[in-house]
Amino acid sequence: MPDSDSELEQPPNSKFIETYKCVPLAKSVQKNIQRGGKLLLPSSALEQISFLDISTPFMFKVTNNINGRSTHAGVYEFTAEAGEVCVPQWMIKNLGIPLGGSVVVESVSLPAATFCRLEPLTRNFAYISDVKTVMEENLKYFTCLTEGDTLFIHESNMNQMYKVKVLETKPESAVGVLDCDMEVELSMPEKPKRPTRNSSPEKKQSKIQTNFRPFQGQGQRIDGGEVKTPDSEPKKGDTSFVPFKGKGYSLKNRKHKHENDNDGPQKKKSRLNKDDSNIPNKLIFIRKIQKEFVKKQSKEEINPFQGQGNSLKDN
Repeated sequence: MPDSDSELEQPPNSKFIETYKCVPLAKSVQKNIQRGGKLLLPSSALEQISFLDISTPFMFKVTNNINGRSTHAGVYEFTAEAGEVCVPQWMIKNLGIPLGGSVVVESVSLPAATFCRLEPLTRNFAYISDVKTVMEENLKYFTCLTEGDTLFIHESNMNQMYKVKVLETKPESAVGVLDCDMEVELSMPEKPKRPTRNSSPEKKQSKIQTNFRPFQGQGQRIDGGEVKTPDSEPKKGDTSFVPFKGKGYSLKNRKHKHENDNDGPQKKKSRLNKDDSNIPNKLIFIRKIQKEFVKKQSKEEINPFQGQGNSLKDN
C-alpha cells in the first residue's frame, strides 16, 4: 500500500478553468462595481479555488470563444447563480459577447503594473480640474488592466462619464494595479488642422484658369423692344434719347430763350484779361473797380433826417 504521506506531498492543480454563461450585472449592484473591473462568480468557484494553489488577489482571464477576444478582471463576490458569471457592461461590449453567450474564466497571475498610457476618447475629459484624483478614485475599483480595453471613468462631482482607452501597459500587455506604484500617462488626441484658403498652389491655378463671368446672357425688355448690348456700336440713323432738350417757361409768363437760339443771353464779360486768367496757381485781386465805387459814394452828399416831422399832439 502506498504511504499516506507521499500522497499529501503531490503538488495540487494550480489552475482554475470553467465555462460560464455571461450575464450582465444587475442594476441593483453598486455603480462603482458596474464601472469597475471585477466579476461575480458562483459559490462553486470558491470551493474549487480553495483546493488550488492560487495566490491572492484572485485574477482571471475572461475569453470569448466565438471571436477570441479576451480581457482580465478580478472578483468582487461569489454570489452569482450556478453556472453563471456576472460581467460589467463595458466588458461585454469590449469582448463582443452576444446575449446569452458563454465565456471561459481562467485563473492567471499577472505582474504589478509600472506604467500605463491612456487615451481619452471624450472631448470633455480636458475640462476635468483634478485629473489625478479622478483617476485614482476610478482605478481602485479595477484589479487588472489590459491593452485595448475601453474603460468608463466617472467624475462624482459633475456626474459625468468619460471613455478612456488603454493604449499600453508595462511590463506586460496585462498587469495588476493593486498595491503598486504605477506611472499614468495621458495622450490627448491631436486636433485636426483646418485647411487654409490659399493652402495649395493647384487651387490658385484652377481659380485663375476658370474665370466665372455671371450675367453674360442676352436679356429681354418688358415692352418687347430691342435689347442693346454695351458692346454694340450705335448706328448713324438711330435716334438716341436725350433728356432735358425741351424749351422752358418762366413763372412771370415770359418766354425762356434756349441757349442754342441766336437771341440767347450773352455771357458776361470777364473782368480778367485772357492772358491773366490762364496763369495757373495765381490769384488776382481786382481793386480798380472797388476804388471807383468808393469815390462815387464819397462825392454824393448824404443828409440824413431831412424829412418833415409830425407831432403826436393835436394842434
